[in-house]
Amino acid sequence: MTDKLDKIERNSDLVAVHEPDNNKVSSPMRRKLVMGVTPVAASLISKPIWAGGSTLGRCTISGALSGPSSSHEEELCQGLTPGYWKNHSWPAPYDPGVCTPTGNGQGLGNCDWDGSGTLFSSVFPNCASAMASVYPDFDWANADFMTVLQEDKSGNSSSIEPALQLAFHVVAGLLNSAEPTINYGYTGPEFIALVENFCATGEVAGITLTMEQFKDLLDARNNGDFNWFPV
Repeated sequence: MTDKLDKIERNSDLVAVHEPDNNKVSSPMRRKLVMGVTPVAASLISKPIWAGGSTLGRCTISGALSGPSSSHEEELCQGLTPGYWKNHSWPAPYDPGVCTPTGNGQGLGNCDWDGSGTLFSSVFPNCASAMASVYPDFDWANADFMTVLQEDKSGNSSSIEPALQLAFHVVAGLLNSAEPTINYGYTGPEFIALVENFCATGEVAGITLTMEQFKDLLDARNNGDFNWFPV
């Protein structure tokens, strides 16, 4: 299993210094992801999400929208890509499942996975319901995280169905949030609440986004760009 230091050294897209641009904030869009899902209760959404995070505030989405920090120190924001998480060990409590080595080498990238890992629907029930209504051809109820990551057969998430593109980056974002050695801006529970709230309401940090816009936002963050926001 690859240790944590090796994780950071091997990902060329890991680091971005957060210097928000106020000009990137747009007026709210009108479309929402899907109607009819249960909104996340306000008590489940950690206040730091909307106030710039607890100790990692300037790396959150709200922190980026609030403008440059008055601090003399720049906060280092970091992300790891979905492709990285397909091939490296995961932070607790998330489980990729059971690996059967394929014989093509060592490491998580050379496994046939059995689908017994952490279920997408158990962590993101609002999103599993919303995405099933948008793209019913995928087994959202029974797909685990690794199945979602591996559904992109070409290595290019733009080639797969939009709901899966979003799920692809949601899984990576959660693993980034749970990884203690990098600063993604959220704890795991905070990120879950953020995503579940979007899938219920279509809003992120009080701004209405489409599914594609939210996917692009997470894509940028997972590739180390913490200044980007849909315009």
